Amino acid sequence: MDTSYFLLRQQGLLPRRYFEIDFSDITAKKAATVYRSSALRALLPEDTLVAEGGSELHSAEYSLLAGDLRQFESQVVPKLMARGFDCSEPTLFLSECVLIYLDPQHSDAILNWITANVAQAGILTYEQILPTDRFGQMMIENLRARGLELRGLHAYPTLQSNSQRFLDLGWHSAVAVDLATYHEQLLEPLERERLAKIEFLDEWEEFILLAQHYAFTFAFTSQSSHFAHMDIEKPN
Repeated sequence: MDTSYFLLRQQGLLPRRYFEIDFSDITAKKAATVYRSSALRALLPEDTLVAEGGSELHSAEYSLLAGDLRQFESQVVPKLMARGFDCSEPTLFLSECVLIYLDPQHSDAILNWITANVAQAGILTYEQILPTDRFGQMMIENLRARGLELRGLHAYPTLQSNSQRFLDLGWHSAVAVDLATYHEQLLEPLERERLAKIEFLDEWEEFILLAQHYAFTFAFTSQSSHFAHMDIEKPN
């Protein structure tokens, strides 16, 4: 379960508004989990209301919304607007292994809507890449065995194609870097040391191979002065 909102709130780093979107069965489980946890429930804004039969949470600061991203403009956008989404405000979109599961026509439609409607927009995505080598093929087969298809992977299979898609769709700037490079060259030494103590990283060569098949892409629109200073290619 993504707990980004709660971590940001706990650390006093929240933006003015935070919207989260997923399928209704996922949001219903998340809402129930939050209310079962006294620690998470205590971090919800005081004006939080449960809505849509328990599948949504509404407040002036945080909105957990149920929706199908394949119907973004017809189904999701109206919900965003109803909950106070302001297209004139600088907005950062976060997508962690989301767009890759959509057909390119659907994911590109979301990006096109953003460029057409949100003047000051930035986006950070985290997606799989490199489907044609041995590890990439094994990754696809393992996910397919679980009933999961990376529908956008072959349309945007490389770092270059991931950044170029944003430029082709009218974004002002875009850059992509794989997780292995980010870990080796861009993380602070203390953070690398902390991660090295995690048991999973004992298999170092396996981690590097895995990390080469995941990429961060950061892009922003031409009027996004709020995001122009951000650079995922520079050390933190």
